[in-house]
Amino acid sequence: MEQNTVEAKGQFPVLTIIAGAILVISLFTPRFLVTLPVMATVGLCVGALFRRETPKPLPFVVGGLSVALLIAVNSNGSFENPAKVVSVSNGELYKNATWEYGSAKDEMRGTTSKWATLYSPTELNFDFPYNGNNSAHIQVSEPGSIIFIVDKGQVLCHSDDHIAIKFDDGPVYYYPCDTPRNGDSTTLYVEPSGDTSNGQPSDPLEGILNAKKMVIEVEFYQSGSRQLVFNVKGLDRSKI
Repeated sequence: MEQNTVEAKGQFPVLTIIAGAILVISLFTPRFLVTLPVMATVGLCVGALFRRETPKPLPFVVGGLSVALLIAVNSNGSFENPAKVVSVSNGELYKNATWEYGSAKDEMRGTTSKWATLYSPTELNFDFPYNGNNSAHIQVSEPGSIIFIVDKGQVLCHSDDHIAIKFDDGPVYYYPCDTPRNGDSTTLYVEPSGDTSNGQPSDPLEGILNAKKMVIEVEFYQSGSRQLVFNVKGLDRSKI
């Protein structure tokens, strides 16, 4: 009996180290608050077996409840690791977006470029490889063109193409479009138009200054045409 006791005492520190390591690892796993009692219960039961004791029922009850809770969490995702970034829709991210202003000075030529940026609250969901959170924004500056930029995807503008734009509840207008010479597929230029029939503003900037909302229809490679809304009210022309 004494020999068995000595052996158990000699083995217990090793068990303690192993159990402690398991518990530390569990702290870095998702849903560690649920994993912790499971690991603790396993450690208590294994320790009792090493000491040749009959495990008490309480650890098994706690462990069983913990396992059940862990299964429930994994099935419905009701608990999340506080450190994990939760994915939300673009509408949630940008629905309160307002105009942001920027400028850059050309030291060689002594000129300063100014622009304003606005994000769209419209959700963009593309297939692989452009899936995941995605957003689009516009940049406006004098003399009146618009730069449309999407985070991920390929915008299309073929030769002699036009982009459809609608201001508030007015008619649909069409403006020439162009793409960058460097081949950037995420950027599209919307140019002024000489057509002022049907009350169409000569350039899209004029339409933005007199509107609360702008809808722009853009074609994306293998994703078809998408209509994006921009809450354009409040643009300060003096800052661009």
